[in-house]
Amino acid sequence: MLAATILLFAAAVRAIQITAPANGTVWKSGEAQTISWSSVNTDPSEFTIAVQIQEPFSTQEIVKVETSAGSYSWTPSASLVGTDYRINFLNPKDNGILAQSGYFAIEQGSTVVSSAVPNASANGAGALVPSLALVAGSLAALLA
Repeated sequence: MLAATILLFAAAVRAIQITAPANGTVWKSGEAQTISWSSVNTDPSEFTIAVQIQEPFSTQEIVKVETSAGSYSWTPSASLVGTDYRINFLNPKDNGILAQSGYFAIEQGSTVVSSAVPNASANGAGALVPSLALVAGSLAALLA
C-alpha cells in the first residue's frame, strides 16, 4: 500500500506543470502574454489551454497545443479586465484538468483590443470572446 501511494505521488509530481502565469501575476490586456509549462514524456502529446474566471464561473477554450511546444503567446482582450482568472490545461480525451495555474489578474493595457473576433484562426490565434455575464460584470466594475 505504501509503495502504491509513493508511486502515485511520484507520478503526480512529474505531471505537466504550468510555470506561467504564476499566482498573483498581473497581465495587461492588448499585450501578448506567455503561458508556459514543463512536461515529461508520459504527458499527453497535446492538450487544450483554457481560461477560467471564478465569478461568474465560466471557462473558455483558447487553443489546442502540442505539449512539446512548452509555451503559447496569448493576447487577452480589453473586455477581459478583471481578477480571479486561472489557466487550465485540459486533457483532449475527457476535458479533465491536467494542470491549473494560480490566480492572476488582467488589467487594462495601453492598447485596446477589440473582442469582436468571433473565432480563433486555424492555428488558435485570436481574441477570446467572453460570456455576456463576464462583459456585464467588467462594465459594472468600470462604472463603479
